Formats: sequence, structure tokens, C-alpha cells
Amino acid sequence: MVLPTHRTNEKPNNGKNSPFNIEAPNSKTRIWYHWFNIRFRQYMILEVFLIITLIIVLYKLQTLSWQNNQVIEMVSLILNAADYLRGASVDNAHSSRSNLNPIIGYDQTNLVLLDRPQPPTHKAWCSNEHNPVLTINLAKYIKPISVSYQHSKWTHHIPMSTPRTYDVVACLDFYCENWKPLVSNCEYSSQSIGTEQFCNISYHLKVPSIGKVQFRFKENYGDSEMKCVHLVRVYGETDKFVKVQKAKNLESEKTCTDLKHYYHNSYYLKYTLASKSCSVLYKNDCCSDCPECCEECLISDLNGGRPAFILLCLLTGFLLMMILVIIMAHFE
Repeated sequence: MVLPTHRTNEKPNNGKNSPFNIEAPNSKTRIWYHWFNIRFRQYMILEVFLIITLIIVLYKLQTLSWQNNQVIEMVSLILNAADYLRGASVDNAHSSRSNLNPIIGYDQTNLVLLDRPQPPTHKAWCSNEHNPVLTINLAKYIKPISVSYQHSKWTHHIPMSTPRTYDVVACLDFYCENWKPLVSNCEYSSQSIGTEQFCNISYHLKVPSIGKVQFRFKENYGDSEMKCVHLVRVYGETDKFVKVQKAKNLESEKTCTDLKHYYHNSYYLKYTLASKSCSVLYKNDCCSDCPECCEECLISDLNGGRPAFILLCLLTGFLLMMILVIIMAHFE
């Protein structure tokens, strides 16, 4: 007896539709994605964290390197606003006539505002007016707290031309016609120790922020009619931080080294032609290398705008032309 045979049209499964089998990736892209996903989750988190940390450290080092030559004065906002190197200047139009402001030549009036430890004797602002005044455009608007006067070094007897008493007023307009007193009868005492002496401004004095002051000198230490003022300062509070130079760069070091070499080795021509104004010397901190250079520095303000100076230049040019014509006529 032969049993009946049953046929089916179904194709062999070969395990493809089995619910227990996991479908394998069918392309290289899916294999790569699967590997990267596992790799990133297990290892790359730590590596990315280390890379980010390294970038932050390098950025901080770069910032510290950039700030190496500068420092911000955050301890106090008190500054000398009558400092020429900060931008202060003497208002010659509303100041007395002085020896530092000749009719022809360099206007050196601002030397009285050149803030230095010991002002040289021969660089004083001298006036023979009865009660000379010195009007100053401050470098910044400040709330004034004190003023000071500093004379050059003196030993036993104070020089006769030294101002003994003076007043200081705050100018409330450009011409200083409207003003308010800051200190009165401030005395430069011969009994005090030190060449700089201060006069404090009363805390209760209601003075707005000012940008101009005027020193009014009264009497001298002697019979001399000439009053010679070496250095004045105006201290006050400002609402802005002040950046100052901390360390020299290579260019500044070269400038100071060259000037010192020219000066001490009598290279007169090179020293004369070199850029050695007070601004250059003090901003490059050359005074520690060459103190003599700083004592002899000049402020490069030529009185080229004065009518007398212009007239003299024209006359000089005319005379030179006439001499040239005469010489040429002589050889013909």
C-alpha cells in the first residue's frame, strides 16, 4: 500500500523568517555606522572632553601672554589728571607769559606738567608777572581731591624764586571767567620733608567733575620778582580704569639702548636726529636706562603758527634768495 504524497508550493525558509534570528547589516554603510555608534559611546566622550579642556587651556595661556605687557590699575581710580603724557596741556591763552614759551622756537610750557620723580632745575616755568596764573586743561574729567606742587631738589635754603603760597580754582567755563575755589593759601613750606607737598580739597566741597583748573601764585621766598614753577599735579577720581605699561617690548628696548649709546659715546649727529621727545622717552620707559636723556628731553611743539615766526621764515628765505642772486651775478 502506497501512502499518498502531499506537495506544497512553499519555498524553503532557510531560517530567514525565523523570529529568533537577528537581521544582519546588509551594506558597508550600516556596518560603519554601527561601529562608529558603539565606538563613540564607549570611548569618544572622554576624548572629546580632553580636547575641549586642552583648547581652553591654550586659550588661557594666549590671553595671559597678551596681557603680560599691560596691567590695569584696579586698586584705585585716583590719578594725576595734570599729566602731560596722559593728555593734559597748559592753556597758554589764559596763562601768564613764561620763559618756556618764546616768540620764536619750541614751546616747552608743558614741561611743568611732565610728571617725573625729580624735575630738573633748568626746566622751570618762570614768569615775572606780579601774580602769575597757570591754567591747565586736564587729561580727564575728574572729581578733584588734592593738588600738589613740587620744586627741584634744594639743600639748606629754599631758592628765592620758589612760590610760597598759591590758590587753585576749578574753571567752570573755557575762559575760566566762571570759577570755583578748590584750595586757598596753600603753602609750600620750607620746613616740610620732601620736594612735593600736598593741599587736600575739602570732602564737603561740592564740586562737579572738572576738566580745567587754574593755579594762582601769590608770593615768593625772597625779593625776586621772578616766580619759577617746576611741577604741579592735580589728583582726582575718575570712573574709568587706566592702563599703564608694565614691561618693555623689543622695540622700546632698542629705542632706549640706541639713545643711551648715542648720548654716552658723543654721537652728536645721531643723537640730534634721533626721535627723543619727552613722549617717546617716557612712554618707552627710557629714564631708567638713560636718566640724562629724560632730563634734557624736549616737547616737540614748534611755534610755527605765530605771525612773528612766519614773518621771520619769509625774511630768511628772501635774504637767502638775494644772496644767491648776488653770487650768481658776481660769477657772470
